[in-house]
Amino acid sequence: MENWREPLLRGTNAATILDFTESCGPRQSLNKNSDAVDYFNLLFPYSLMELIANETNAKAKTCQFLGQRDPDWVPVAAHEIKGFIGLSILMGLQSLPEPANYWSWQHYDNCHTFFRAMSIKRFQQISNNIWMGSLLTSMEEEEEGEGSGSDRLRLFRPMLSILGDSMWEAYQPNRCLAIDRALLPSLETEAGQAKGNPKAQPGVWLLCDSKSGYCHRLLIHMGREKENELGFSVVPPLVEGLQQKHHQLFLGSSLASAPLMQKLLDQGIYASSSFPPPSPILPRELWEQGQLEKPGDFLQRQLGPLLATRWKDTKEMGCLSTNARPGQPDTVWRKSQTKVGELSPIERPLAFRLLQENMRGVDICKQLLACNPLGGLPLDKHWRSLFWFLVNLSIVNAFIVLRESRKENPPSWVQGGLFTQANFRKRLGHQLAKCAERQARIHSENKEGLASVREVALQGNPNKLRHRLVKLTAKTKRCKNCNLKNLRHESVFGCIVCKANLCKQPSCFWEYHGFSPHHSGSPNVGFIMEDMRNTTGADRFDDSSEWGPLGPESDLDEAMAPVEDMGSDTDNEEMEVEGLGKDVDEIVNEGESKQQPAVSDPPVTPPTVRPVVKEREDTLSVRLLRIVLFALCCGERQAAKQLSTQSNLIRTWLKNKEKQLERDGRGPGKGEAVERMVEWVMAQREQQLPLNEKNLFQRASEIHSQDGHSSAFRISYDWAVSFMLQHSLGWQAVGRTATVSCRLPRSMEDNANSFTKFTRKHIQAHDLPHTGIAAMDELSVFVDIEALADPAKVDKEEALQLVGTREPLVTIYLSALADGTMLRTLVLIKGQLPKMQGTCLPNSVLLEAKVEGFTRDEELALWESQVWRQHMLDQNRSTKGMLILDGHRGHVSKDFLTTLGATGTLPAVVPAGCTCRLQPLEMCLRPVLQSFLLARWARLAAEGGAAGATHKDLVQLLVAWLVEALSYLEEQPDLLRQSFTLLTWSLGSGTRK
Repeated sequence: MENWREPLLRGTNAATILDFTESCGPRQSLNKNSDAVDYFNLLFPYSLMELIANETNAKAKTCQFLGQRDPDWVPVAAHEIKGFIGLSILMGLQSLPEPANYWSWQHYDNCHTFFRAMSIKRFQQISNNIWMGSLLTSMEEEEEGEGSGSDRLRLFRPMLSILGDSMWEAYQPNRCLAIDRALLPSLETEAGQAKGNPKAQPGVWLLCDSKSGYCHRLLIHMGREKENELGFSVVPPLVEGLQQKHHQLFLGSSLASAPLMQKLLDQGIYASSSFPPPSPILPRELWEQGQLEKPGDFLQRQLGPLLATRWKDTKEMGCLSTNARPGQPDTVWRKSQTKVGELSPIERPLAFRLLQENMRGVDICKQLLACNPLGGLPLDKHWRSLFWFLVNLSIVNAFIVLRESRKENPPSWVQGGLFTQANFRKRLGHQLAKCAERQARIHSENKEGLASVREVALQGNPNKLRHRLVKLTAKTKRCKNCNLKNLRHESVFGCIVCKANLCKQPSCFWEYHGFSPHHSGSPNVGFIMEDMRNTTGADRFDDSSEWGPLGPESDLDEAMAPVEDMGSDTDNEEMEVEGLGKDVDEIVNEGESKQQPAVSDPPVTPPTVRPVVKEREDTLSVRLLRIVLFALCCGERQAAKQLSTQSNLIRTWLKNKEKQLERDGRGPGKGEAVERMVEWVMAQREQQLPLNEKNLFQRASEIHSQDGHSSAFRISYDWAVSFMLQHSLGWQAVGRTATVSCRLPRSMEDNANSFTKFTRKHIQAHDLPHTGIAAMDELSVFVDIEALADPAKVDKEEALQLVGTREPLVTIYLSALADGTMLRTLVLIKGQLPKMQGTCLPNSVLLEAKVEGFTRDEELALWESQVWRQHMLDQNRSTKGMLILDGHRGHVSKDFLTTLGATGTLPAVVPAGCTCRLQPLEMCLRPVLQSFLLARWARLAAEGGAAGATHKDLVQLLVAWLVEALSYLEEQPDLLRQSFTLLTWSLGSGTRK
């Protein structure tokens, strides 16, 4: 401790940090037309594919000779290895219980990619036999044993050599690099359960870029070096070639030591590392010297070029570095310990600033590795786990090289310039799978003669022919299935075997053939009658049941798009179905699973070919309609963020759909069913309940079935989008769009007029003053506390919502008078009452809390006794009153109405769905308050203050913001008064001011 002294902040003895002047970044010469597979080939070159193919064939041949497995093995080529990796990438994007599910039309919509690439049997063959080194080398290792001192990584040396060179050459190291350990995927049993001890895994240490997470080099440490420290065993091999270039290295805490940092500094490499107290890296006296009392305090000591720093943030940490001068603190903002909803500045020394800004390189890489890892692969051995880790690392590196090299000029397939690894993996998986598809096509061409002979042999047996939906006739004919129900619907499509015209929608095809109309299979693929007879029959249609086995609640299959037919199925849809039919033909010819062997269809007289009608530019596909529907339900901003789509594109699609509706002259739908749908949607908005694709279609299905399928709409995405636009039901920007001009259907308009007449009549009859007319409304605030505590979720803005089904964190009861006066605002909280709020709240806000939460009746009783009754008593004379409120949330319960009657109050219940026109607080106060709370939360989340907030913190923040907002609104009585004026029955209708 005698050599550790206070640092010299100035003078000739101060440490000098030399600048980094080397070139850095992606080092590749791919052109602008390069695709995902080209970047993957940079990191996982073709020579490595050939190595894996050759060693896999050698292993399989040896196993055949020994009689161990796969007597029918066919040698694998490098292109097939590419396809195998591509299918594994696609499996990682959507997890299914069994690998065979990816070859099943029932479980996986995109299974044609797997059918074309290879069969499930071939995939499992390659998975079981894949190898990357000499089998002889492996046998020698087993004979020598672990204690013989042999190289336990000899099996991986050829692969590591090729992979290491490509990783190092593709990206030149930046100034700041990080070294830390990464864990291999856990070993699993055949049942998918974890096995083995994670500590027994080989240690994989990564050298990564501090900003992008690119892995420049890796070291597999077997843990046998006992005489040296771990840092001296791991760090020098990883930094080979970086000497005398003045890089800054940020080490994991298990690697740091003063001798190692001194050695790195002698080689021209600066280093830094942090560790919790009291770490033995620093002398014990240094930990005990001085106390850090408050956040921002720090203590520094220096030994030559080594700088030791103790700093207190939320807790105390230590740092040993050679890359920072003493002192030079900057300012960071942390959540205030004394002021609710505010941030306080604290000092942070330069050593910790550099460390915190650059230490996450390996963490970024590990996060990318954990995102959609490879799927469908056995992880029963450590060598398999390591092999697939290396493949996954190559995919991550390829994505980073693409993102860093094309950030200024993104490829056309990168939507909106937003690089996401999921989209990259999806595109890469399909491109690699096509490599195996070419191999499979060549193999199928060799068997073309045998297939034609089989087709002739099956002509006389209709039970072995494939029933599927194709374009059957040139002119439309009646659908055979609809005709049985006395429904008229015409179509050019039909079953190729039965020669019966059927609607394009799947339900008619399946119902006509005796299955449930809700069968989830694709009619363009169809079925073979003999194979379906051998099934359990669970999905067959039961003639004794009107709805089949699924019942009327399953009118909509959530996994599939609803029917998109409007009118008759004509040649306007020919291009889509013919394209699908072509895919099915190729799949059938190339081979299917054992349960459904490929059978060619009988010759059909080709219909007269009509020119395909070019699709109009403003006609949206089903995928785009789903995005637009999401935006109409939840807002453009939510849709852009959740679906990774640019907001301007969504707005363009909305405008195109509006133009189409205007051009086609399709006005708002009419009929009782449509009016009930409009009322339900508006009621969902009023109650702050979620509106989404699922519950919208579910409600439409219920109304459709209740009307005996005679309603004026057909459930589809096109109908849903048109319905929302025609009735102006889209999500409106909170606090920006007036709702008083909202159009209502005729029945709801009649209800609104009746409500207006009723209230005008009673106001005039009782000569009610403005102080006797009031409106009451609730605002619920929902907060996902788990999302705030989850460090993996970086974006905390979505944690606070004004729509939800769970119990709200805070419920706010707002009430105002027709003269523009605000009554007391009641805030109800589930939990304990925050201590510091009781004394600083203004009299206009009343805060109540209950550990187990309030029931609806208790909430209304509190508001009536604490707010409304007190106001009526303050009138100083016997007078009647009127309270405007909606019919939700227990407002029309017997107890609450009785309580209001006791105070001489007439409840004016707004009809369902009409609050946008008849509730004054819905017109001005609540939207403004919602906008204010969302804006404050967005700012807090952007500054990082929302992360880790507790229940108490959130309540204090929301109450503080509410008090601030109400103070502004109370100064604007004209705003409230004007809202009552808009009802046309308050002012100018006989009331006394």
